[in-house]
This record gives sequence, C-alpha cells and structure tokens, in this order.
Amino acid sequence: MGAMSDVVWNLSGVTLSGRDRPRLDDVSLAISAGVTAVMGSSGAGKSSLLGLLADFEQPDAGSVEFAASESASDLPLFWSPQDDGLWPHLTAEQHIEFVLPSQSKLNRSAVEWLELFSLEELKHALPDSLSQGERSRLATARGLASEAVVLVLDEPLVHVDPLLAYRCWQIIAEHIDRCGTTVVFSTHDPDAVLKYAGNIVCLDKGCIAFAGAVNELYFDPPTKELAWLLGPCNWLGEEDLEGVETYVETRRPHVCVRPSKLALVRDANAPFVVESFSKAAVVTEFRIRERETGRQLDIFVSQCCHDLGIGDAVRVVVDPAAQRSRGVESG
Repeated sequence: MGAMSDVVWNLSGVTLSGRDRPRLDDVSLAISAGVTAVMGSSGAGKSSLLGLLADFEQPDAGSVEFAASESASDLPLFWSPQDDGLWPHLTAEQHIEFVLPSQSKLNRSAVEWLELFSLEELKHALPDSLSQGERSRLATARGLASEAVVLVLDEPLVHVDPLLAYRCWQIIAEHIDRCGTTVVFSTHDPDAVLKYAGNIVCLDKGCIAFAGAVNELYFDPPTKELAWLLGPCNWLGEEDLEGVETYVETRRPHVCVRPSKLALVRDANAPFVVESFSKAAVVTEFRIRERETGRQLDIFVSQCCHDLGIGDAVRVVVDPAAQRSRGVESG
C-alpha cells in the first residue's frame, strides 16, 4: 500500500478485546498517505479500527505507530466519529470557528465553510436541533475546516440524501487535491470508494480480509463476498462459463465479471433464453436458462440489453469491447 516512506500508520499484531470476541484480532496493516476506504459488514470492526487510528482507544495487544506531521503549525489529525462527535453547547458556526487554524492555508471563514455544505441558514443552530443529515454535513465540514494533515472519518455523510452527498464528496475531493490531505474513511457505499479511494481495507469479524488497491478488489477479488462490497458482480465458475463467449483469462476456479463487462446479445440460435429480469438504477438482473440443459444463470448487466424481453434467445458475451477489438461481430 505504498512505499515505507509514505506509511502513515503501521499496525503490528493489534488486538482489541470485545464482549464475545475480539473487535480486532491480530491485525497487522500499513496504511499509506492518500485516500483509504474501510469496508465490511456491520460489526466487522470498522469503527474499532478507526478509533485506534485516531488514538481514541489503545490496543490490548500489539502496537499502533502513527507518523505525525513534522510541522508544528499543522494539526496532525482530526477524527469524526460515527456519532458525529458534535459539541452540544456550540452552534454550527462556533463548531467551525473553534477548529479554524490560526495560519490557514485556505483562508475561509466559518460561514463560507457552512455555505459549502448548505448549512449557512443554520449557523446559529445547536446540534440537538439539527437533523441527522445536517449533523453529518456539519461534522464533515468541521473536519475539513481544521486543515488537519490526516482526516479519519467514520461513515461520513451516511445520513445525507444522494444529490447533496454527491456535492459534499466533490468538496472533500477538491480539499484532498488542494491540501494533500490523507483520508481514511469507513463506509458501506461502493460508489464513494470507487470514486475517491485509492486503497481499501476490508474487515471480517475483526480480521483483515483484504488490504490493497481498490482496482484490484474491483476487478480481481479473491472471493464473491469481497467482490460484492464494491457492488454487483457476476461470479462465474467453470460450469457457468460453458456456452459463454469470454475473452477474460483467469487461473482461478471463478472469475469476477462486473456488469459493465458483460452483455446479452439477442440471437435466434443462441443457447440461452431470458426467463425474467429486474431493472435497478444502473444495473439490470436477468435470469436466463440454457435451452439444452435447463440450467439457470443470474446475470447482472449495465449495457446493450435494454430492449430484451422474456422469451428472447440470447448469447452471453463477457468483455464485448475485447470481442470487437478482435474483429468478432456480436450480431
């Protein structure tokens, strides 16, 4: 996850005890500068890991080393916990004023920060009068306004509606580019990870299930469960690939094919027939049946299949772009 000189945290054999089982169990991990996402199911240990990174908790075994900023004028780290961590006695404006650095690189006022997150009309409001979405935006704005070298964000913007969250993520991304901020954030949102993170840590029952590049997990995940953390996929085994036109090479028992890399092509002589389909925002799930054997496949696609209906005969083509580049007609 980067050269040793870029390592911000180094965890070695870290264990954090819990009631029934360790919240973190013998975790060894290096987190580099840049943007790292932390994913996993509820209870996997995401918040526990971020609490350790923020020095809110201490490990029961092992060590956590943090490479703090060498500049005395820079705040080394700012942590936004899962419950937002807002101060109940301060207004929204005072939250920002309290963290503004004396030697700011951005020279934004508290009100300007609130305007960026559509909170300017709530500048005199106390946290207990804010909605969950407003609290999430205020916590995120406060973290950025601190101009800390490192930000640890536990499920930022989780309660914010999609359009506003999109705009807020754009502000976060611009801040990272402008200030070179290192960010570690936990989330259940694959879109945020794919758009903004370079590296990813996946936890399962307090253990590291995967640590590496986001692109590696997206295109070449080791398991189906890990693949689905980043959205729908076609997890195809050798039997599933029978009768499928594929230009994807793999040495594993299964291959992960993302919806954008798969198409169903209408063909009267094709081996499969559409039995049902269900459309979502960007992906359509088809259930197809092989006419000769009766076996069924559930296929997720995002292109070339909008005009298909029940009963249509189809071919399954994996990586149609590669097919076209080799001069093969898709019909």
